[in-house]
Amino acid sequence: MRGMRLGGGALALGRVASPALALPALRQPPARAARHRTRSPRAFSRDAPRGEDVDAPPPRPSPHFAMSRKERKALMRPYEPTRAERRLAAALLEETGEGLGAPLPHDVAFLVADVPTELGGTKQVVWFASAPKDAKPWQRPVARLVLGVREAAFSADVDAHRWVRNRVLTTNAPGELERAIVKVAASKVARVVPEERSTTGGTKACRAKKRTLNETDEGLKNFSDDDDDALCLLPRYDANRWAEFGVRRGARESREVLPKEVSQIERDGTKEDDARLFAWAEAFVKSKKLLLDEEQLPFHKRDRGVVAMLVSRDGALLDCAVNTNNSNTALHAEVNLLAPWLEGFLEEEQQEDGDDETLDETDASPTVLRGKRNGRLPAGARVLVTLQCCRMCAALICAASDDALTRNGVETLREVVYAEADEGKYSNETALQSRGWERAFSREEEASAES
Repeated sequence: MRGMRLGGGALALGRVASPALALPALRQPPARAARHRTRSPRAFSRDAPRGEDVDAPPPRPSPHFAMSRKERKALMRPYEPTRAERRLAAALLEETGEGLGAPLPHDVAFLVADVPTELGGTKQVVWFASAPKDAKPWQRPVARLVLGVREAAFSADVDAHRWVRNRVLTTNAPGELERAIVKVAASKVARVVPEERSTTGGTKACRAKKRTLNETDEGLKNFSDDDDDALCLLPRYDANRWAEFGVRRGARESREVLPKEVSQIERDGTKEDDARLFAWAEAFVKSKKLLLDEEQLPFHKRDRGVVAMLVSRDGALLDCAVNTNNSNTALHAEVNLLAPWLEGFLEEEQQEDGDDETLDETDASPTVLRGKRNGRLPAGARVLVTLQCCRMCAALICAASDDALTRNGVETLREVVYAEADEGKYSNETALQSRGWERAFSREEEASAES
């Protein structure tokens, strides 16, 4: 039988390849085994059998294997500030307390942020805020810092998330509202104990060193980050004014978009039931969404459609505000709503010489600084909101209620009604839920109102 030649190689060699010899070349390579073999849960157990014929179980992925997130979080050690951070805290306390007479007891909060430069790069700066020891929860340094930094980033047209993603440090233990604000609008917060200076010239020495480095071209480029005074040499920016400006802007803009009929209803004290108020609020949100859809505005440039209403005990609409969180994540509808009603939260704007711009009854939002907003919430007032409160807004409502009871002996804001539940992670385990002050609006109430 004449053999068959296979391929050019066989012809070149002049050899005859038989079919039997060709079989290994025609066979398909075996399928590659999977890299990760599935193992039974028993393989991870310490009680699994051991022996020559039994594969040893792989090492456990981590010491926190099979633990819940809450259990892992409970094992985490608190953050320990560095010596440079403790020195910066001491320097900020000394500088913010300077003035006539003895400095009043106060606290500071600060963070180190990477801000853009004119040449396209970034540089580190220190943002800080200060407040007296006895300040209201919404006036505490952490609240002012987060509000101010986000407002400054919005004015500079930069991504605010890059500025607040670093840890916030404060010289006092953060309260419930401060922790909630950081959870929603920042990253992490920790307490720092300022370093006690052995000499009185500690901060002045830092200033002199900073001036010396600035006088040389290569000074700031060559100083070591391991230097304990490295953070003290960074530029510093006060977030207090930015926070005040942001709260004023949110209170104004959140009411300018409302129909004029709302202001008339507030002035007349017209009594409405919850069903009618929710029906109007939901219709307003839908109309705004349709308008934005027609304008084809991107979703990341829109404010979330939320309406918050302050209602008296007998059903009169006292105030109303919407969400303005696109420009500042911390300016939710509930924050804009309560800002003019809380003492020290909405500071009156100081007009400079020659500035005729005022915000009064003739403004587009006449309800912002009316005479009734004197830091006193009426007894029995309730909050109606189209979307369930997040942790920040819930903590703010509870803080406002506690302050009204302590300062004026008035029980108010003990009931918050929402029309739609929020499935997000920030609406779980809120202060309102722990107190039992929050409930969903029943559609049975709406049906009874229509009948």
